[in-house]
Amino acid sequence: MRKVLVVDDDKDIVEILSLYLEREGFQPIPAYDGVEALRLFRSEKPEIVILDIMLPKMDGWEVCKFLREHSDIPILMLTARTEEADRVLGLELGADDYVVKPFSPREVVARVKAILRRREKPAQVLNIGKLTLDKSAYEARLGERKIPLTYKQLELLYLLAENQGRVVRREEILNKVWADEPFLPDVRAVDQHIKRIRDLIDFEEAGIKLTTVRGVGYKLEEL
Repeated sequence: MRKVLVVDDDKDIVEILSLYLEREGFQPIPAYDGVEALRLFRSEKPEIVILDIMLPKMDGWEVCKFLREHSDIPILMLTARTEEADRVLGLELGADDYVVKPFSPREVVARVKAILRRREKPAQVLNIGKLTLDKSAYEARLGERKIPLTYKQLELLYLLAENQGRVVRREEILNKVWADEPFLPDVRAVDQHIKRIRDLIDFEEAGIKLTTVRGVGYKLEEL
């Protein structure tokens, strides 16, 4: 069975999520604090992490940052906070998606399945400038150097590269990159992922220009 690391200090939440995950054929790995989460991540090698923000010993922000620095494992964050700044921070740290509490366990499981389905898409490799985008391995490389993009960041960049020279509207990006999601996020999620991509890639070195067309969308083209 596919392993899912479920991290939350609320045992009731871990229990109910584990129950729903088991019903769908997953093997939940429970953790109740950030330190335990990292220990189980190393030993159990899960395929995806469901991660709460407010954790003892090490909070979810720190755990997310550590995981993203050492792995490209998908991360679905849980938060009781509704402030936009908290959701933005999660995306900037490398989370693939987030769910705000209180949530439906079915929605969480649906999002887990959608994220994992994207990993199973057939081999697709695309080169633009000095950048190589490999959707089969979910890997981006600048020359020989691997760029630690999340799944959504890679899919977003791949979509722009597929449409090189054309402005891709933010709504189109949402509808294609988030197509497997049960609910579409706000278009600002696109902007946050673009910001993170710009932080991770030196486009001048890659021989590529990423242009923002204000109020419309984004365009990627070789220099």
